[in-house]
Amino acid sequence: MPAALIKAFAQLPDPRFRAVVWRALIASVVLFAAMFALIWWGLDATRLMELDWLETVADVAGLGLAFILGLMLFPGAVFMVIAFMLEDIAGAVEARHYPGLAAPLRQPIGVALRSGLRLAAMVIGFNMLALPVYVVLFWLPPLNLFVFYGLNGYLLGREYFELVAFRRLGAADVAAMWRASRGRLWMAGVVSTGLLSIPLVSWLMPVVAVAFTLHIFEDLRRRAETS
Repeated sequence: MPAALIKAFAQLPDPRFRAVVWRALIASVVLFAAMFALIWWGLDATRLMELDWLETVADVAGLGLAFILGLMLFPGAVFMVIAFMLEDIAGAVEARHYPGLAAPLRQPIGVALRSGLRLAAMVIGFNMLALPVYVVLFWLPPLNLFVFYGLNGYLLGREYFELVAFRRLGAADVAAMWRASRGRLWMAGVVSTGLLSIPLVSWLMPVVAVAFTLHIFEDLRRRAETS
């Protein structure tokens, strides 16, 4: 797994890869700004305090809350960015590291977009359901981080894996590989969640996370073919 992550980061200077990174960076910044603005608008539109000064304090606190919620929901929302750029990212990685591969099983952009929206809805939805748990465990950092990274590690690990795996395998083979390697893929998802939850750095990480997962997938596929 460390080798896969190193390969993903090492490709950042690659001109073809860098072009995708810049597109993803711009799209991620716009997406995060839109999420922040929407959350802030919702909080600002709700008057919680009768006294003006208390409402001002609540609004300032709301800015911080909007930023935190934006970071928390970003890993899921970014799937909408990835849906449009998956082939470009995967193509750049495969051209450099796996040049002998056959053409992938391409999906129409509409199918990829629906898949991205479904994945985004799942990650955001599960995190919203878990929000009360995060609040209750706010004063117990080890536990709330365990819940956050455990939940998102599973979701992102599985969904990033499926994004890259369905380019090469049928549904039955994808399901079998997930069952056989779910522990490793879950940990890969935890790593991806960590990268995607770092402020500012997270805007670069969607491309790295796809490349990272693709390297793990190819390693798993190679092991399965030689066993």
